[in-house]
Amino acid sequence: MVNTCVIVGCHNRADKGEVKRSYHSIPKVIVNQGENTKTLFTKRREEWIARIGRKDRTPSQCSKVCSDHFVCGKYSALYDVSHPDWSPSLENQKNQRKQHQKIARIPLKGYFLKQDSLS
Repeated sequence: MVNTCVIVGCHNRADKGEVKRSYHSIPKVIVNQGENTKTLFTKRREEWIARIGRKDRTPSQCSKVCSDHFVCGKYSALYDVSHPDWSPSLENQKNQRKQHQKIARIPLKGYFLKQDSLS
């Protein structure tokens, strides 16, 4: 199965392009490591799902987020809540889109080459 980023507006796929990206699964809630850890996993999962922005479906086991949505290229440790990579960011994708937008061509009027000017 081909990895595809599930964040709304991102069209990155593992088989597309020459850029190497990593794809990260949405965190699962682990319940057997204490109440504090369970709360953190739940909060992190909910934040990831909110940042994905898909209201039409719930994430599955195959849902992945590409490394473009993380400052360091991957998510941070569970207990490092203040780190910007604790959950995916949409800003990285927006900035990347601006760089790749096509420039509109403006027709130039009144610029014609005359045969006399070429010789």
